[in-house]
Amino acid sequence: YKPQAVTVGMDYKSISNENPDAYTRLILDVLRGRQGSFVRSDELRRSWEIFTPLLHKIEQERVPHVYTYTSGSQGPEERNTFLTKVGVNVEKIPHAAL
Repeated sequence: YKPQAVTVGMDYKSISNENPDAYTRLILDVLRGRQGSFVRSDELRRSWEIFTPLLHKIEQERVPHVYTYTSGSQGPEERNTFLTKVGVNVEKIPHAAL
C-alpha cells in the first residue's frame, strides 16, 4: 500500500438538512422510548465491576507491550498461544472468524 494525495470535494450547501445530527437522534430515541442506544444502570454497574480491576491491573503492572501484526493476517503470533491456553483449537478456526 502506498499513500496517495487525493482531492475531495464537498459542498455543504448540497447536503440535505433532513437528517438530524447525532444528539438530536439520541433525544428523539429517548422521546420515542427506543433504548437501543443506551445501557441500563445494571449493565453499566456490571461493566465497571468487570473492567475496573482489569484497568487497575494494567495500570499497576504498566503493561508495556502492544502486539503488532501485518494487515490482513490473523493477528499477532501471541494470539495462538493465548487461544490455546484458554482451550481453543486454533487449527479449526477459519481465517475469516478472527
